[in-house]
Amino acid sequence: MIHVVKHSLGVGKKDQKGAKENMMAHADLWGPLASILNDPAITTTLTDLIVGPRGTIWVDCAHDPGLHRLPHTPLCEEDCRSLAVRLIRSTGGRLDDAHPWADATLPLNPTTRMRVHAVLAPLATTGTTISLRALRTSTHTLPSLVTSGFLTSRQCAELVRDLEARHSILISGATGVGKTTLLGALATSLPAQERLICIEDTAELNLYHPQLVQLVTRDNNTEGRGGIPMSVLVWQALRMRPDRIIVGEVRGNEAVDLLTALNTGHRGSLASIHANSARDVPHRLLTLALTAGMPEAAAQHTIASALDVIVHLARDSYTGQRHISDIWHARNTWHTVGSWCMSDKYGDDYADSSGRNISRSSDASDNNKACENREACENSREEMACDE
Repeated sequence: MIHVVKHSLGVGKKDQKGAKENMMAHADLWGPLASILNDPAITTTLTDLIVGPRGTIWVDCAHDPGLHRLPHTPLCEEDCRSLAVRLIRSTGGRLDDAHPWADATLPLNPTTRMRVHAVLAPLATTGTTISLRALRTSTHTLPSLVTSGFLTSRQCAELVRDLEARHSILISGATGVGKTTLLGALATSLPAQERLICIEDTAELNLYHPQLVQLVTRDNNTEGRGGIPMSVLVWQALRMRPDRIIVGEVRGNEAVDLLTALNTGHRGSLASIHANSARDVPHRLLTLALTAGMPEAAAQHTIASALDVIVHLARDSYTGQRHISDIWHARNTWHTVGSWCMSDKYGDDYADSSGRNISRSSDASDNNKACENREACENSREEMACDE
């Protein structure tokens, strides 16, 4: 006998009450920004929402690049400060006159989180400012980025070969050019059996991988204790049997720890760094290493040995299209210590601050040549090692 069970398609009173409570909690948390963040016309393509200066509200959306002011009444300083403190404290963070800046990550909806950075007045002289960055669950893959125009099919193939060869990849670029997007797509494409340890100061990488472990730094408490910097997390990651280490952004002492890790068998790792161009990356790494107290000669050798690939990203100021502008591959041929020669596609060289040649592949058609150069130079380095 077949029993037919009738299911009510309506929403029960308990569900209605729960939905209403969620809406109220959302409105209470986000306050004057709730109506904006509930508008699909904005949030679907939103990349940044900024409050300030003087309480004005600005948005940057993928379909209309650049900051645009919304026709909302500016927030008064009291409301702006109250909102900033409420957002930070909702995650257990601290924001007050003694600690007038803070970061936090908050859920907005099932597919999006918001990274919050707030600075209180009078440190921000034009009034308390709040910067929100939309972090969406990574649906990007390398093929989907090819479809969107982020990279070419040849660039995609070259990066896949680099991943398979366990080359260490450093992604550079300015804010908002897609470093996290590319980092997530590269990580998502890695084999499921590889163990990934991801280290960030703010949880931004929204990606799925069955072997992903995410570590996040921690600020000091109100007594000035308990802080855990990224450099400590890098060393913790080394004890967690990583196949690859992913560092969301290299900008401090962790640069030395990451470079050291890359020189102790943990090849194929991924990281991002702020830089104006691919050519600036070696200088940037050297500066970070020297600031951390590493001797210059040791820093040069370490950088030269650890770094395999630099991928530089840019964003078209007119169309807003984010894309790979340059891919540089390190050639493993040693020259005079302290001089890192980099050759662009026109054959020009310039002196840099480490110990290897770099071949540039700024156009997709150069990728095969860069790959051939790299293979030849790897053979050269093996011969040199035998001679030693």
